[in-house]
Amino acid sequence: MILEKKPTDDAPPPPVPEKSAAVSDSPPSYFQSTSSYQIDHRAPSLRIPRSPPASAPVNHATNRLTLKTRKEPIAGFFQIDPMLSVHHPQLDAGKRRNRKSRKSKGLDEEEVPSATFETRQGDIALSLAIVAPHSSGADSGQRALVDVTTRQGNVDIAAVSLPRFPRKSVELTVSQFQIDAGRHLNLKVETRQGHVHVFIPRSFAGPVHLRSKKGRIAVLPHLAGVAQVVSSRDQEAMFLVGTAALPANKDWRGDYLSLLSRSGEVVVGYYGEDELPKEEGFWQRLGHWLSGAPS
Repeated sequence: MILEKKPTDDAPPPPVPEKSAAVSDSPPSYFQSTSSYQIDHRAPSLRIPRSPPASAPVNHATNRLTLKTRKEPIAGFFQIDPMLSVHHPQLDAGKRRNRKSRKSKGLDEEEVPSATFETRQGDIALSLAIVAPHSSGADSGQRALVDVTTRQGNVDIAAVSLPRFPRKSVELTVSQFQIDAGRHLNLKVETRQGHVHVFIPRSFAGPVHLRSKKGRIAVLPHLAGVAQVVSSRDQEAMFLVGTAALPANKDWRGDYLSLLSRSGEVVVGYYGEDELPKEEGFWQRLGHWLSGAPS
């Protein structure tokens, strides 16, 4: 796992939560942080928002949502309320099928996805808000399970508060998450051929599991500064954010993040603080090679 170093500037660093365990020594930086975001290979045509709008979009909450395509990308803004009651014969049949599928994968078969986004050959660009419009003590702590899967495509995700959502979700290259008080998010992202980039909010508290069979995995500087590393290898890493102990898998009902790419990179950081690096062009790489400098 690569823990990036914070870039040096004059701005004061963001507040860092108190840690209960020390972060392990960071290996050398794989890339330097820059002020722009650009991926040259297999990049979506949309762009990550750089500044918050004056107001946020208003949408109706939904639950047990399923969107699947073959070659088309998936994009849009959705508010998910895991406590919203939705009953339909087809949904109940799908619930039974999902239980069998989740059991075969060793997952909690009783936890039905609040939203599923799946495409065979396409990027996924979503804005999601996990909301609690009428939260009470009875439903406090409810968790939304969101599954995002593509066989050949990139997935870029940013978790922010609702006032920072852009006006038009079609302009996004990211999936954005607001997590209301009284709600938690269990986000699972998987792609066979593509990159996974995720930015979480400071309010996220729980385990983060990163895996890439053939690509690199990296934790960007600000998040790396508060991560409590549990285990780290070349293709897999587990660390904690905002929580002091590693919970038991079946008992934990808080935030959880699982990211997997079989052939691409997996990168995670804090939204609004960490940034993806700019890809070097051909002439820059050639210049490094001619000068003997490391690229």
